[in-house]
Amino acid sequence: MFEYFPQNYAWSLAVSKADGCGAELGDIDEACRPLMPLATQAGAASAQAWAASWTKVAKRIAREAREDETRGRVFSAGSKHRRAGACYMLAERQMPPGDPVRLQVYDCMLEHFAHWQASEEHKVYRVLVPYEGTTLPALFAGAQADAGPCMVMFDGFDIMKETICLMECMRHFAAGHLNAGGRSPWRR
Repeated sequence: MFEYFPQNYAWSLAVSKADGCGAELGDIDEACRPLMPLATQAGAASAQAWAASWTKVAKRIAREAREDETRGRVFSAGSKHRRAGACYMLAERQMPPGDPVRLQVYDCMLEHFAHWQASEEHKVYRVLVPYEGTTLPALFAGAQADAGPCMVMFDGFDIMKETICLMECMRHFAAGHLNAGGRSPWRR
């Protein structure tokens, strides 16, 4: 794993996630470079600086996405919404659970995720899956238009369902990437 912050494994892991979720290297460097002096300092101040830096980058990309939308550049706007969503996600994931701004940052991630998905050919859909007398929120992706297997993504302890999509796992699934034996490489 590339370690942008060799002295801070958690931050370096988050940088790898940023790359995998669609943030461009320039976005990553713009967010991380000002954080270098704080990488060895644990605590609220470094967590707040992390969130502020990633949020600043996300807001810049979101402005660029809106500019593209006003010019009719749907594909470019969608790509930027994906990047903004990824940056908001990275900001939110390092915030303390009780931070009053955390939910606002999460909502921004969801907003940009939705804008990105609206521009995609193979969309994912928000669904509620019945489970033991209640429902679980999930994202649904079909492999082909109206036919074939599907993929349902749930949140876990350390990942959001949107992260799975930002990493484009569903794109490979929708494309039907099969191994030489004609079976999905994910099946046993």
